[in-house]
Formats: sequence, C-alpha cells, structure tokens
Amino acid sequence: MIINTFFNPDEVIQYFLSPLFLASSLTELIYNMLIFKVIYTIIVFVAMLLMPAPYGRFTSRKYGFMISAKIAWMVQESPGFLVPLWLILFSSAEAWRSSITNKILISYVLVHYFQRSFIYPALIRGGKPTPFVSFLNAVGICGLNGLMQGLYLVNHTIYSSKWLLDPQRIKVNQVEIGGLVTILKSKSYD
Repeated sequence: MIINTFFNPDEVIQYFLSPLFLASSLTELIYNMLIFKVIYTIIVFVAMLLMPAPYGRFTSRKYGFMISAKIAWMVQESPGFLVPLWLILFSSAEAWRSSITNKILISYVLVHYFQRSFIYPALIRGGKPTPFVSFLNAVGICGLNGLMQGLYLVNHTIYSSKWLLDPQRIKVNQVEIGGLVTILKSKSYD
C-alpha cells in the first residue's frame, strides 16, 4: 500500500503534501509552497549575512561529513529532474497532456535539471567536497523547485498554444535556449 501510494502522485499530494503545507486545493498548495520558499530564502539570506556560506572556500567539516563534489552535485540536483518526471509518468493530471505549451515549458525544466544533474557533474574537474548540510539543503531546494514546477505545469495550469506566439514569450524562449547553449559550450567546469 505504501509503495503504491509513493508511485501515485495524486495520493502523495492529497495525503502528504497538502496537509504538510496546510492546503485544501492544488492552487493553495502551490501558493503555500511559494510562501515557504520566500520565507526560507529570507532566513537563509539573513543567516548568510551573519556567517559565510558553508560552501566553496568556506567549506568546513563543522557542517557535516564531506561528499565528493561530483556525487553531491549529481544527487542534490537530480530531484529537480526526477520529481517532474515522476509527475509526468504517474500523475492522472491532464494539464500537460492536453497542451503543447505545457509540454514545451516542462521540457525546459527537464532539460535544465538533466544538464545540472547528469552532464555538469560528469564534466567537473576537481571540485571541492560539499559539506552534508549544504548538500541536504540543495536536495530539499531542488526537490521543492521540481515539485513546484511540475505541479504547476503538469497538474495545475493549462496554457494555450497562442501563449507561445506572444512576442515576449518568443524573446524569453530565445534567451532560455541561448542560455542552455552557452552553458553546454562553456569550458569552465573547474
């Protein structure tokens, strides 16, 4: 029963996420998750004003055991790819199935996080180890990002194909694609 529930995003949303974020609807769930991220970001911002981020040159064992940069990067970023993919594969939602625009938008999320999860770590040369606390924080943030993007584009909002033809959206598409090409061509993976 628990395994079936785990693979069923609809049940995870209903029995776990909605109560966790005090939500009675999908719209309220996404909104409450956004509020949580804003509050969390403010807390982290203030904390980083008071102490250096436990990452890079400020890496320290006082923030937990160290994890190889390649492994940490792959594992911490992969929820951003795997969660939306899980929603696509196992959700009963029709938003992404009925809209080419939703498919294009969720593909941006998937391509972005696939690159960050699997391509970038393979190209890292060297890299400083990551403390466990920083790693755990990144897993949570990437998972929440993937969940919010996935819920919104797979389960919640249906965009019309006319939205893709909006001049502002065309410019945004060009910037997104240009950014991806720039990242993929970059030689600075030190």
